[in-house]
Amino acid sequence: MTIRFITQYFFATLTVLCFSANSHSDNSGSASPTVHNDAHAIRAIINTTYDTPENKVTINPVVVEGDHAVASWIVAEKGGRVVMFRTPNNKWEIVLCSGKVVKEEKFLKETGIPDISARKLAINLAKEEAKLPAATIALFDSFSAIVRGAHHSRNDSNASEHFKNSDTLHPSNHND
Repeated sequence: MTIRFITQYFFATLTVLCFSANSHSDNSGSASPTVHNDAHAIRAIINTTYDTPENKVTINPVVVEGDHAVASWIVAEKGGRVVMFRTPNNKWEIVLCSGKVVKEEKFLKETGIPDISARKLAINLAKEEAKLPAATIALFDSFSAIVRGAHHSRNDSNASEHFKNSDTLHPSNHND
């Protein structure tokens, strides 16, 4: 198999699996999981969902703020970011997959993340990604679509009508 085929397969699978990632859970049994346990659970979901024998997904960093998280990933020669919410039954699920736009506080708010949490996620993601090479950040930024996952905004009144009514969004709508 060529790298091109593997990459195309991954992105086709990513789109489909963004909608099914909520079936995985953190089996730690902890009523109040720590950030470390959350990051471990999030990595496990992404790896279980997207790893192939030919290509393993690299996930770093994972930034968690309460019941919300952003994880940056690379597989083969492509990358992106996922936004995840913790469900009431303490499972993490993917809200959306995208790239550069996920770094924006405004965009995170539009997904239903509360203002303070969105701000902290954006700040902490920037701090963690600043430790990485520019080429790695470019891969995270390269996912140009916005693909919604299984979870819709918890606070629909804070989500833009465009976000609520579209399965695939375009980052150009959020670059104000």
